[in-house]
Order: sequence, then structure tokens, then C-alpha cells
Amino acid sequence: MGQSWDIALEQYVDIPTSGPVIDPELPHRRLALAAEAAERLLAVEDSARMVDELRALIQSELRLDVFFNYRPLGGRLVLEARDGLTP
Repeated sequence: MGQSWDIALEQYVDIPTSGPVIDPELPHRRLALAAEAAERLLAVEDSARMVDELRALIQSELRLDVFFNYRPLGGRLVLEARDGLTP
């Protein structure tokens, strides 16, 4: 991931500069995650694999236990992928 992504995303991602900070690296890690996710989304060839890769990328940082991925189809949403729940 190049510096240009970091600089471009800093324009859109609010990084707190004052107030209580539990983890001072958190804003920068989240910014790096957003940059990597954007990079993968722009280069996607296989959308199903991309969703699994993105989930794996953000799962621990965002403490993701459950996720649902829907896609629009004919005016309704279709469940494309899910994780964290039994059928």
C-alpha cells in the first residue's frame, strides 16, 4: 500500500487529535484498513472471494462476530454470504 492512499484517505477519515485516547495507533490502523479495503475493491475480479478476504482483513480489528452480505437482484436483496451464525 502506497503513501498516496494514506494521504488521499486522510482527507475523508477523521483522525482525532485531542481527547482521551485508549489506543493511539487505532486511528492509523483503521485508516490503513480502509486503504487496503479500497485497494481490493478496486481490483476485484471475483466478488465472492473478495468478500471473504475483506471479512478476514477487518474481522479482528473491528471485533466482527457476525456479518451479512446482501446484493440487489430484481428489486430485492439476496443474501450472498454470512458468517457467525448457524443456518
